[in-house]
Amino acid sequence: MSTGTKLTSTYQIEPLHGAANYNVWHIKIRHILIDLGLFKYVKSMAPSLVADKSNESAIEIWNEKDHKALSTISLHVDNSALVYITGAATSKEAWDTLKRMYETTGTVSIIATYWKLFRIHCPEGADIEEHIHILCGLQQQLASQRQAMLGSEFSTIILISLPDSWDLFASTIDKSTISDIADPDSSKLISKILEEDLCKKSKNISSEIALLAHGNHNHQGSSSNNNYPHRSKYNANVTCHYCKCVGHIQKKCQTKK
Repeated sequence: MSTGTKLTSTYQIEPLHGAANYNVWHIKIRHILIDLGLFKYVKSMAPSLVADKSNESAIEIWNEKDHKALSTISLHVDNSALVYITGAATSKEAWDTLKRMYETTGTVSIIATYWKLFRIHCPEGADIEEHIHILCGLQQQLASQRQAMLGSEFSTIILISLPDSWDLFASTIDKSTISDIADPDSSKLISKILEEDLCKKSKNISSEIALLAHGNHNHQGSSSNNNYPHRSKYNANVTCHYCKCVGHIQKKCQTKK
């Protein structure tokens, strides 16, 4: 399998479009380069050993790896962003160019991210897991803007953002369990929330099944009484003068009807 085939088939990530998805893309492409053993080529220039033309083998190896790193970056960038790195001669040049173009570390951008994080609220009936994903994405965006949050701060934001129906759950959380020491990355709290969400969904499904079964039972009972009304009017103290059966009077006799 060629390197190009591996890059396109093994790593499926959304290509870089611009500033809107740069922070997430930056994290993913960084891990791809690390996995391929190519990240050092985007972080530094060629070492002095490579600059020494007497060592042509080292130069050739460095250039080959650097070219692979450049190709990896280019293959995960869409056409709108690709124009900015078309003339890049090295992977580091392409990496630094995209960073200058799209990295959002300005004051306005940081405030906008904080505003989104503090204002977000999960409505009733919405997907809790998707809501958590959005919160984590904003947390990662702040980290990329050099505004890393403490675990206790992020955990508090998560609890506040939950629907009103989760107030009882939030009140049962011990403050000591969401401290920076006990849960520095909020992963334990998130695990509890997802577990509680799964439990709520299971209860809702069980309730729906019970209601459906109860409705079917009532419907069947109603149909049975409609088809045989004398059964609902059964009275052991009377006898039909027409069919001589006990339980109903002649007026209600289905045999006569």
